[in-house]
Amino acid sequence: MVMNYKQSEWANAVWQRGCLGMGSLLMGLWLVATPVALAKPPLNLSTGQETVAQLKESGVRYAQLGFYTLAIESYRGAIALEDRSQLLPSQWDADVPINLGLIYLQQGSLLPARDAFARAVEADPTSFKARYQLGVAEMQLGNYDVAKSELSALATASTANPETKKHLDMLLASIEAVAPTRLEAPEAPPVGSEASKVSSPVPAKIDNTAAQTTDPTASEETLPPPSKLQQLKEKDSRN
Repeated sequence: MVMNYKQSEWANAVWQRGCLGMGSLLMGLWLVATPVALAKPPLNLSTGQETVAQLKESGVRYAQLGFYTLAIESYRGAIALEDRSQLLPSQWDADVPINLGLIYLQQGSLLPARDAFARAVEADPTSFKARYQLGVAEMQLGNYDVAKSELSALATASTANPETKKHLDMLLASIEAVAPTRLEAPEAPPVGSEASKVSSPVPAKIDNTAAQTTDPTASEETLPPPSKLQQLKEKDSRN
């Protein structure tokens, strides 16, 4: 079968489209198979190192893909870079420790999560998310006083949002329910009662023997006066 020029041109076009489609399919499969290589942003051209924003973006991508260990490394790298740069807490990115703390909280690592949220609060004391997560972490750690302080402040500030305040009130009620009752100091019994006689300690008898033996003045005062015979002997010895 002999094809004319138009048929040959049409066949070439179909073949080229097929190759392009196959190439796109292979490229898509490669992208899916190698997400880690593409998740890492390029280096900063001026310093040769990743910036805090780049490390943060890398951590977000790793977390979305489920690579939590790499996400933790990226967030911790961003925090270490902030510390090495000697930035003030107000210059820190509060989202970095919040995202890090959420991963720790999901993994059940409560202490690292609490520390991350505390850093976020230090970076932005007005952040509702940071203070809320810190209160939840403290509550799970059993630090009910700290958790109550954080969540009570948020509940007071959330009067304009009924749903949020209701949720916070429920958390505070749960803290009141599980918080251990503190033992109060017993009141002193009234003076003259039988209980005061039993409970009042009896003062120990003071032993003055050591004081008498060590105090020379006291020992001279306790010696008896010399007798007549001793006085005469002393007088003869002096003569």
